[in-house]
Amino acid sequence: MTIYVMPAAEAGGNVSVAYPDCAGDVVVNRYEIDLASGPLKGVTLAIGDIIDLGLIPALTEVVDLVIDSDDLDSNATPTIAFNVGVMTGTPGVNTGRTCGTQFAAASTVAQAGGVARMSKAAGFRVARANTDVSVGLEITAAAATQAASGKLGVSVFVKG
Repeated sequence: MTIYVMPAAEAGGNVSVAYPDCAGDVVVNRYEIDLASGPLKGVTLAIGDIIDLGLIPALTEVVDLVIDSDDLDSNATPTIAFNVGVMTGTPGVNTGRTCGTQFAAASTVAQAGGVARMSKAAGFRVARANTDVSVGLEITAAAATQAASGKLGVSVFVKG
């Protein structure tokens, strides 16, 4: 198992994260992975690999999450699946962390490409944290034939 940290999750990274500035305001942060560039270029994702996508800002509440994906498994019988949830530990750290299933469990949206919304009620019940926490993606079934390129985005809607 390997943890890959995307720029939006790195401590002091160069990706801006939107924070609601008033109670009830909703903002969206979009986190994207690209198999053809960055930390995932040339990587074949395996079962148990985790991608630290980006932050759920401190003191915010998740109100929705949308996953959009290209076809990341080019096999005639695709197998790629993943969970999306809150990660344990400090954002940006690449050891000793786990990824939950609060937002999606065993999602297959990357098998042919498409869009999926948060599919679990637990996502609406994630407690506000006093510090930033990470949203992560954990591979539960590796691609039969992983595409050399393609993008997957996760848009996290939070309110103050």
